[in-house]
Amino acid sequence: MLDECAAGEKDDIDLAVKAARRAFGRGPWSRLTHGQRGQLIWKLADLIEDHLDEFAQIGSLDNGKPLAVARVADVPLAVDLFRYMAGWATKIEGQTLSTSQLGSDYFAYTLREPIGVVGQIIPGTFRC
Repeated sequence: MLDECAAGEKDDIDLAVKAARRAFGRGPWSRLTHGQRGQLIWKLADLIEDHLDEFAQIGSLDNGKPLAVARVADVPLAVDLFRYMAGWATKIEGQTLSTSQLGSDYFAYTLREPIGVVGQIIPGTFRC
């Protein structure tokens, strides 16, 4: 076993999300430009790639997946996903749609914004 994880309930998630929101509001991330955020996410991908074998080993031990699969699929796919998302940091923008009705011009405007801190329950098992 690599680690132990305490069982949590709704109140535990609520406390964790509140703490993360406070940290986000007070920390440096919320004050970075979109470009700076993208650069940091890309750097994270580079660091993961630099330590591919270590992450593959940890992933294999953690979820029982064969090491070879973690090396050629899991870790490289994670690197690619981080790089893809790094590019989106500078492309969060809205859209204007024409909703013309009865001969008059109306427009609908959208603005895409990150939703912020969330609590997630993510399965982490692998079966051969």
